[in-house]
Amino acid sequence: GYVTVRDFITASLPSSKAQVVHNGQILRFSADSNTVVSQPICVAGTNQPVSNPAQTPVKNSPIVAPLATGVLIKATNNPSVYFYGGDGKRYVFYNEDIFKTWYSNFSGVKSISPAQMAAIKIGGNVTYRPGTLVKISSDPVVYAVDKSGVLRALASETIARSLYGSSWARQIKTIPDFLFSNYQIGDPISSTGDFNPSEVKAWVKDINTDKNL
Repeated sequence: GYVTVRDFITASLPSSKAQVVHNGQILRFSADSNTVVSQPICVAGTNQPVSNPAQTPVKNSPIVAPLATGVLIKATNNPSVYFYGGDGKRYVFYNEDIFKTWYSNFSGVKSISPAQMAAIKIGGNVTYRPGTLVKISSDPVVYAVDKSGVLRALASETIARSLYGSSWARQIKTIPDFLFSNYQIGDPISSTGDFNPSEVKAWVKDINTDKNL
């Protein structure tokens, strides 16, 4: 039939002191009494058995679950909120104005450890959501933001009013000069048929889409 533990021990170490480790026990074969005697593996210098010796986890080594892309993240020791992109990098919201063109509140922000945050490289800045009206601090020209941070100048106040209503001027957000390099200039909007704010906002549903991540 079957090979017994005693057979295995005696075949491996045929002596009166033969022993093997099996299931957390030290098994010794006594040739004098022809029996197998078991003894638990103990912590060095004690009689305390080791709990699951082959599977004892290493302390202080937490398993970090992978982040889903497209989520908002912040470190537990810092209030700054980032967008975690499809390229595995984090993107900065320079101010709350930019954030609120994409999100209505902060309820979806996921907190992660400072170490996990530090391991995620910064990919760049989040730009205003397409469809937003903006201007630059040092330039009076008003632009509509298109996909991928493209700025399209409104050719006239009439076009601005037609596309954004009578309150269009109060909807304008100001881009600091030093953030202007995050955007690029595109074709101007010369007629109402050139641009539809609602359509472009609906099409660019998230930051991953806007940045082609």
